[in-house]
Amino acid sequence: MTWDDLYDLNVKMTRNFDGTQYYGIGASYNHQVLLNQLSIPIVDGASMKVTYDTDPRWNAWVQNLVRFYQSPGNDLLKANQLNEPNERNRFFKDRTVAMFMALTALHTEKEINDMNWDIAPFPSFKDSPGVGPQAYPCFFYVTSMSDHKDDAFQAIAYLTTDEYQLQRSKEGKFLSVLSNKSIRQAFGQDNSLYKGKHITALQPEQYAPASEFNKYSSTVNGDLGAAMKDIILSGKDINTALRETAEKSNKKIADAEAAAGAK
Repeated sequence: MTWDDLYDLNVKMTRNFDGTQYYGIGASYNHQVLLNQLSIPIVDGASMKVTYDTDPRWNAWVQNLVRFYQSPGNDLLKANQLNEPNERNRFFKDRTVAMFMALTALHTEKEINDMNWDIAPFPSFKDSPGVGPQAYPCFFYVTSMSDHKDDAFQAIAYLTTDEYQLQRSKEGKFLSVLSNKSIRQAFGQDNSLYKGKHITALQPEQYAPASEFNKYSSTVNGDLGAAMKDIILSGKDINTALRETAEKSNKKIADAEAAAGAK
């Protein structure tokens, strides 16, 4: 489905029932920033400055997400409810949220095994059908200080074999990095948690291209999440919020660079 489809469903599912306020959707928007489908880099590696106020795509991207929290009913949320831990709790613990959109690792079997749940594909933009978020891989490296580089490389090589990847895919441990469709389709076969679930939805038809990532990307991506929270709660203009956030983030980067240079 598209983001617009999801928005309509969010509005439909948001309601007050028997004195309890229910919400259509909750999200970990810091992860949404990091893995944005438009592949917008958070920090430009050449200038070592954030792109929040220089790449016009951020405006449309932010507007697409904050509208969910500005829709009727969702505008009743308080400041302390608009963060990832509370978003999770409202879905998994309080169960007052119909849909939760975040990384697949942000749940445990204990939290969901007594729920009536299933999985839907990550929504796509109308002009990019089927394109999901960027991938969020785990990386393995052979460190320069290792005394066993060949052994370490052999261990890593084994982790990418069909044999190992198929075993872990069937167990539902992780989504395979390999392009082998049979391994991907085997995900969760031996895991009772996923029996009868629409597990193919965990993998988009196409991942968004990986954006530039550097040592400060994770440092400042939370700043944009905080800006969206400000927009939602105060109604601040998006361009103003992006400009102010860029100033804050760029100072944070500049201070870190200066501190590193002083060592």
